[in-house]
Amino acid sequence: IEHEATLNNMLKESQLQVLRTQINPHFLFNSLNSLNSLIASKPDKAGEMLIELSDYMRYSINSINEQFTPLQSELNQIERYVSIEKIRFGKRLSFDIDVCEKCPQIQVPAMILQPLVENAIKHGLYGDLEGVKIILKINIQNQFLLINISNNFNSEQTSPKGTGLGLRNIQDRLLKLFGSKDLIHITKENSIFNVQIRIPIK
Repeated sequence: IEHEATLNNMLKESQLQVLRTQINPHFLFNSLNSLNSLIASKPDKAGEMLIELSDYMRYSINSINEQFTPLQSELNQIERYVSIEKIRFGKRLSFDIDVCEKCPQIQVPAMILQPLVENAIKHGLYGDLEGVKIILKINIQNQFLLINISNNFNSEQTSPKGTGLGLRNIQDRLLKLFGSKDLIHITKENSIFNVQIRIPIK
């Protein structure tokens, strides 16, 4: 029984690592394509973006073996990510964060926020919208860390085709880490796309 439990834990860890490595290359490829465009047209912006990207990837590599990390570390990483995307999209991208004062030291799954923000940017800037406003709100409710991220979108446009890999990976990771299928909830209403995640507080 002990041997079987050890093998199951090893399998779970392996599956979680696979889910995480599926997310990072997607973002990296997009960033490198943006850098390629900026090098000729805006070399100063390309240099700025390269520094942010280096810091972002350094954090990702350093935390590759960590399943959990303080929320504040994730928020710092999101600031780096949004800085990179703002170089790409300029004033079309607006990002606001509202985090309760007790939240920053709570442990959360590493790299859990980036695919949420990436998804909001991708779908919010699709179509003829002048810009997207992304709002990230984090607070505590009934022994859960409640993460809400919302963005406006053009309801008259057909959504861009995609694999849905980011949100599906989050759902799979939460299931493997906490054993629950109802920790993520997605809604679309009045041209607002909202994703809510509940993370049990240890």
